[in-house]
This record gives sequence, structure tokens and C-alpha cells, in this order.
Amino acid sequence: MHSAEDRLVRVLGAPGRDLALRLARGPARRALPGPAPRLAELLRSQQARAWAMDLLRPLVDDAGPLLTTVRAWITCGGRVQDCAELIGRHPNTVRNHLSSCEELLGRRLMGRGGGAHVLVTALGILGGGEGAGRAGGGTGGPNGRLRPYRLVPDVKSGKTRA
Repeated sequence: MHSAEDRLVRVLGAPGRDLALRLARGPARRALPGPAPRLAELLRSQQARAWAMDLLRPLVDDAGPLLTTVRAWITCGGRVQDCAELIGRHPNTVRNHLSSCEELLGRRLMGRGGGAHVLVTALGILGGGEGAGRAGGGTGGPNGRLRPYRLVPDVKSGKTRA
């Protein structure tokens, strides 16, 4: 039979398991009276921010267009053609950038595997506020720190989306 940790790795991957374990080892709220923390509260925790920074560090350290491409790709719902139009790149360039992201992050973003979900969660955590868990993350600054990014228009509808 599989342990809870094995199931976490299968569903969230090793970085997701690490986040779950960090949250579980955090301050003992179980002993405090009152309701259990909500997911949004957990995603705003220092442990969640540290996990997200650890996960995204390779993209921030790259200092190239990869983080911009992956943010746009998420904003476009994983549609390469829409992403290419949004950032003014060829679809093959977007695919190459996503492949590079997969290599740097050590997880599959395109196709099955949950890598894109984990990436969206990490970007949402660093975007903070109401956007936690959504594609409202950050972009690498010149000093390697993440800063929030603005909403971008949906290519097909012309509406602004997070």
C-alpha cells in the first residue's frame, strides 16, 4: 500500500510534496482553538512563498524570456498559438521556451502530469492577494526578485484576463 507521502508525490510531484510537508510542519495550528486555516490562508504563508520561490528560481535566474513566455502561456489557457500572438513570437519559439522551462523546472508542463497546475499555483502564491492559486504571478526583476505583473488581454476576445 502507498503511503500518504507517495500519493503526494504522484499527485503534486516532489516540489508539491515538499510544500505539503512544509505546511504540515509549520506552526501547530491543530492545537489552537478555532477553525482550521483556509486554503487561501495557507497559500499566503511564508512556507508557501518559500516553496514557490524555490520552484521558480531557475526561471528567474535564467534572466531570459522564459518566465514571460510561461506567464503568457498560462494566461492563454495553455494555447500556444494564442500565447505566440500575445507576446509577438512564433509558435515554435513558444514551444521551445516551454521545453526549456520543463528542463529547468524538472517537470512536464505541456501535456499530462500536473506540472502546469503546480506552476500556476507557484505563480499565484507569489502574486499574492485574491489571485493566490491563479495565473497572477510575477516576473523576474533585474535583481532576481519577483514582482507582480499586469493583466494581459485575451487574444481572441480582446478582454483583459488575469
